[in-house]
Amino acid sequence: MPSRLVAFYIVLAWLGVFSFLPLVIFSQPPTDTLALKERIVKAEGKIWGNYPEEFKKAKSIYSEAKNSDCVKCKYRVEFMMGKYYWANGLYAKGSDYFRIGLRGALRAKDTLVIGYCYHYLAVTHYYQAYYDSAFHYYQKAYDVL
Repeated sequence: MPSRLVAFYIVLAWLGVFSFLPLVIFSQPPTDTLALKERIVKAEGKIWGNYPEEFKKAKSIYSEAKNSDCVKCKYRVEFMMGKYYWANGLYAKGSDYFRIGLRGALRAKDTLVIGYCYHYLAVTHYYQAYYDSAFHYYQKAYDVL
C-alpha cells in the first residue's frame, strides 16, 4: 500500500511541475520583432481602408522595419508597401516594391511571401494587359504554392 501512495504522490508532483510549463511558455511577452511582424501583416490588410491615413501608418512601419534587425520584416514590409502603391493604381512603383520583397523572400526561402509577390506581379501585369507576363507570374506563383 505505501508504494502505491508514493507512486501517487510522484505522479501528482510530476503533473504539478509540468502543468505550469505551458503557462510559462505561452505567457511570455511578445518580442519587438514579433510585434513588428504583426503590425506589418495587419497593415497589409488595411489597404482598402482610409487610404491616406493608413498609408501614413504604413510609411512609419516601413521606416521602423528598415531600421530593425528583423530580416523577415525587411522583405515583408517591401511587399506591404507594394500593396499600398498597387491599391492606389501606381502599378509600376508597386511592382518595384514587390520585386524587392521577392528578392528578400527568395533569399529567406519564405514560400508564402514568394507566392504573394508573384501573385501581385501577375495581377499587376494582367491589369495592364500584359497577358504573357501575367501568365508567367501566375505560373510561378502556382509552382511555389
